[in-house]
Amino acid sequence: MPSVPRRGAGLGLAALSAAAFGTSGSFATSLINAGWSPAAAVTARILTAAAVLTIPAFFVLRGRWALLISTSRSSVVYGLFAVAGAQLCFFNAISYLSVGVALLLDTWALCWSWGGCGFDTRSARGGSPRSARPRR
Repeated sequence: MPSVPRRGAGLGLAALSAAAFGTSGSFATSLINAGWSPAAAVTARILTAAAVLTIPAFFVLRGRWALLISTSRSSVVYGLFAVAGAQLCFFNAISYLSVGVALLLDTWALCWSWGGCGFDTRSARGGSPRSARPRR
């Protein structure tokens, strides 16, 4: 019979993740004020996270190293652009703005660039986007 994961462990990891996310801006601000560059702060954060996650990753893989090798390219691309790139943009923003404003821009910039996060706007034809759907 397969083991059922405990809900408490998942909630604990979610709380730890939220705490790490919530405090990253404050720690980065402290490092930048101490003379670190935003790129150095990102590098330190990424390397620390990689070191912490290496031990659980070994337990999860359990000798399935071919899986690690087959997904290494996509993992590196995701790590460079989605993780390190986003952190670098955020830490650069922190070096000029307060943490709260930088976090607001980080969270909402994608929504603003895509036209308002799904808020209903009128199309150029004068109707709403919903009226452009074919009728049945």
